[in-house]
Amino acid sequence: MMAGHSSVKILSGSAWTMLCMNDILYFIGDPGPLFIVLALTGPELGVAISQAHVSTIPF
Repeated sequence: MMAGHSSVKILSGSAWTMLCMNDILYFIGDPGPLFIVLALTGPELGVAISQAHVSTIPF
């Protein structure tokens, strides 16, 4: 249940580190982790919505 949150946290930390470096070689590889974080945000939002839906269904 926390694997998606952990992977987004790790990849966003990696992307932030790459953004803060001032070398041109790191700037070239910079969009990769950012795009992965953005791609994982959609499924994370879907999982959060489905978890909220399941936890609020009356029995």
